[in-house]
Amino acid sequence: MVGVTDQTRHQRLHEADEPMVYFPLLQSYRGTITVHVRAKGDAQRLLPVVEKTIHAIDPRLPVFHLTTLERSVRL
Repeated sequence: MVGVTDQTRHQRLHEADEPMVYFPLLQSYRGTITVHVRAKGDAQRLLPVVEKTIHAIDPRLPVFHLTTLERSVRL
């Protein structure tokens, strides 16, 4: 187990908070994962840096659907 929280919104910000348990990827493989990055400033300008950082960890990792929280929830 990696973590437990009692206040998670799993898909959308307007959902009610739900409890969540987080497991290491190798114990709960799903084929895709989502990475959230908290940053100050223009999040759109950070997207290439996020992709470059992921590829620095493993250049074989596919990276797709990079977006900001604002675009994702259509604020």
